[in-house]
Amino acid sequence: MPRTTPTDEQYDEKLTEVTRAQHATIMAALKAGEPNNTTVIDMALSDYLSDENALAALIKATAAGRNPLQAVINDLVWTEAEERARAELARLERERVANDIEDRAERAAHDRLLDSVLV
Repeated sequence: MPRTTPTDEQYDEKLTEVTRAQHATIMAALKAGEPNNTTVIDMALSDYLSDENALAALIKATAAGRNPLQAVINDLVWTEAEERARAELARLERERVANDIEDRAERAAHDRLLDSVLV
């Protein structure tokens, strides 16, 4: 098993945290009937149900008195939430890098100004 660096572990922890938040947001939106989130999950569910084996397992579990559709929807929402969380973390990283570049440029300009004044 490959070792992960503290940075990898921190990313995984942050990813899980943001995914949980996204999952809660999507589930609340679905319960409220919010159309955009409903459409995304509806499309994912359609893809899932197009798999004959998945559909057969769903029907069999339902016939046995269980509610597997709830678990399927929960899994689909988690997948969507993780995708959104990855996008959010990537956006935050791009912003951090841009801010670092801007800060370095400002420090360099400040240092040049000080150098010109001291000369």
